Amino acid sequence: MGQEALSHDLSFPKWQWSFDRWEFILGTVLSIALPFIFNPSASLLVNLIFVAGCVIITIILTPTFIWLLNRIKVSYRRIAYYPQLRENARQMVTSLEQASEQNSKLIQYILSQSPLFEIRRVFRENERIFLVLAKKRGSKLEVGDKLEVVDSEDYKPLGSCEVLEVRTDGYYTLATHLDALWKGYIMSQNALEMPVSPYKVAVKIKPSQN
Repeated sequence: MGQEALSHDLSFPKWQWSFDRWEFILGTVLSIALPFIFNPSASLLVNLIFVAGCVIITIILTPTFIWLLNRIKVSYRRIAYYPQLRENARQMVTSLEQASEQNSKLIQYILSQSPLFEIRRVFRENERIFLVLAKKRGSKLEVGDKLEVVDSEDYKPLGSCEVLEVRTDGYYTLATHLDALWKGYIMSQNALEMPVSPYKVAVKIKPSQN
């Protein structure tokens, strides 16, 4: 039932008017026949008015009837498939939690095995974001080195950066693929330079290839 539930559209339909020739023909035939069957003594004008009214009502009510019928069908599907959909959602949440836990353990292992570089400064120029990494005794970076940016507190990946220039005050890197929330915060600030959390660090995974 799980795959069957996912194959159905469970969103409520919107009312929309559509002109169907068979609806028009059926409404016209019934409108013409009914007056003469139930009230044959009425005048021609009254019958014509009744016919026109029935045609208009049929054209309006038929889409409404179809819309209500479809809403009833969707409501039934929601009730019938709700337990399976809830189970599917629970399994997806469990899978995501397991994947997140495994990812955190992997990052934790990488942090314990690789040199870490503290991010001293963050500044932006137009749409580009730059990270300045502090120099670290015993570990040296070169232009072209690529590093991963992570949060050492919750082991969350935050993006990556590439060394563009080596200066006396640190390594100037260009940030790429930054975490959407962090990038949004940086881009929303009026200041060109902003403070950095001490838990945000850069880790070198692969050495530069010359």
